[in-house]
Amino acid sequence: MSKKDFKMMKDLLNGEVFMVVLILLITVIGAMSFYNLKGKRAAKSGGSYADNFPALRLQACERLILLMERINPTELALRYAGSTGTVTELQLVLLNVVRTEAEHNYSQQLYVSSHAWEQVVAARHAVMNLINQSAAALKPDDPAMLLSKQMVDNAATLTPLPTFAAIQILKVEARLAE
Repeated sequence: MSKKDFKMMKDLLNGEVFMVVLILLITVIGAMSFYNLKGKRAAKSGGSYADNFPALRLQACERLILLMERINPTELALRYAGSTGTVTELQLVLLNVVRTEAEHNYSQQLYVSSHAWEQVVAARHAVMNLINQSAAALKPDDPAMLLSKQMVDNAATLTPLPTFAAIQILKVEARLAE
């Protein structure tokens, strides 16, 4: 082996060693940063799950009250009155809206009492029934505006409105969470 070959191997080895050391250094720094960030998040969250439960319960009540407001039949009728052409089209849109809104909040049942959750579910079903009953009272090809009017009229006969009853129970739950 010549001196030239020996020098090339030495340079190559030094370059490879340098790369290995560099990769190890980057890995160590990255791991330290990851664990440091993880520790900061844990400290920022305020401690254990049990310590945060009242705040989570209050937040769940807020979200479920918002859900009840969003699926309130009168509000739905006004919000979507001009969105489609026929009764059947509006009926499908409204049922989908109620279903989708509820699906986004299923996890909140973990933080409220069984009684409160049952009221939320009952209100959802009552709203869907009201939409279907209102649509059944009309011809499928009637203008969508008639369904909106029918829904408002039918909702006026319900005392209390199922969404309102659920909101009242959720307010009690929220006070208990404080």
